[in-house]
Amino acid sequence: MICLGVGFSQQADCAAIVAAIKACLRFHQLSATDLQALATVAAKDSPPLRQAAQALALPLTFPAPAALDHAAKRCLSPSPRVLAAHGLPSVAEAAALAAVGDAASLLGPKRSLGAVSCALAHDGRQP
Repeated sequence: MICLGVGFSQQADCAAIVAAIKACLRFHQLSATDLQALATVAAKDSPPLRQAAQALALPLTFPAPAALDHAAKRCLSPSPRVLAAHGLPSVAEAAALAAVGDAASLLGPKRSLGAVSCALAHDGRQP
């Protein structure tokens, strides 16, 4: 399983979210068809995010707070600003890890494009 976690500011629209997701996938030599889901924290649920998930034909998941807290220990690129706002070192990384589960690992640190950050996590069964 491969899941993409996403974090973004309120200024991000659907086009910005989709562009950042595609840029992250290109960097890792993947496509949207390689993903099983998009993930983020419940506080980020918004029409632009739902539109992006629909445009990419991907389910959107919001991991439970306990799973996010557990995944936070494995984040690679913490942000003091994000920690203060959301209680997590990285929304994108924690959401991706939490959505995949305990066996998850990140493909690398989050990648940002404008107001959107993305991170990919996998369960080891796929590169």
